[in-house]
Amino acid sequence: MKVAALIGALALLLLNAACAAPSAHRGPRSSFNLFDNTHYTDVDLGLPKSNILYEQSPIANSVKQGKAPDEQTFKQQVREHNTAPGPFVMDFENLYLKGADAEKHCELLIAMADWAHQAAPGKAIGYYGVLDNVDSQHMYLEKKLAPHEDAYFPTMYTFNDDRAGWTSRLTRDVELAKQVDASKPMYPYVWPQYHEGTPNALRFIDADYWTFQLNTLRKYASRAVIWSSTGPNTSTGWVQATKRFAES
Repeated sequence: MKVAALIGALALLLLNAACAAPSAHRGPRSSFNLFDNTHYTDVDLGLPKSNILYEQSPIANSVKQGKAPDEQTFKQQVREHNTAPGPFVMDFENLYLKGADAEKHCELLIAMADWAHQAAPGKAIGYYGVLDNVDSQHMYLEKKLAPHEDAYFPTMYTFNDDRAGWTSRLTRDVELAKQVDASKPMYPYVWPQYHEGTPNALRFIDADYWTFQLNTLRKYASRAVIWSSTGPNTSTGWVQATKRFAES
């Protein structure tokens, strides 16, 4: 009888401890991380900076010929551009997985991703825009590239004021990422100006629409990168909206 009572007391103690312990399914949701890759001459968002390597000389000369650049030259450029704490993103838009050269492009992207990891160990490395610029028949190449990337960096720039359409593009990218490798994070790229070639080309997005984009990103992704070209910022609305969002 004493043994039974002891076992019962021990079981109750273990049950109480389990109830008091934090559950893996409880607690706060993972935080949303926003990175600054803007090049405005007069803006400080107070956010951690992200790194980017563009397709530039002498890399561009080799890539345009469908050849891998010199490995040591490429690694040196990675080291020179790896100056910020955020992810390391490579923007090689001539190597999207489209058309007759898609397989050749994939091999080049794989080689450069591996070199980038060697030159910038510990960084989250991936390619800008590749995820959402793949021909449907070449999705197998995106899956082949994925093991060599740490994250996806799709483009979520603004072409119009269609909020539902913008959200649909984002959720499509989320689904694409899941199809390729759901374990990898996605860092959508956003820009506080309307894209070139649109009716509002280069006009700054108003604070309300920009806040909508940031809140939607937080809903569907765990990270995002704000980008801009070089030049002066002529709108404070989006800047203040970004700071309010970051504080929240």
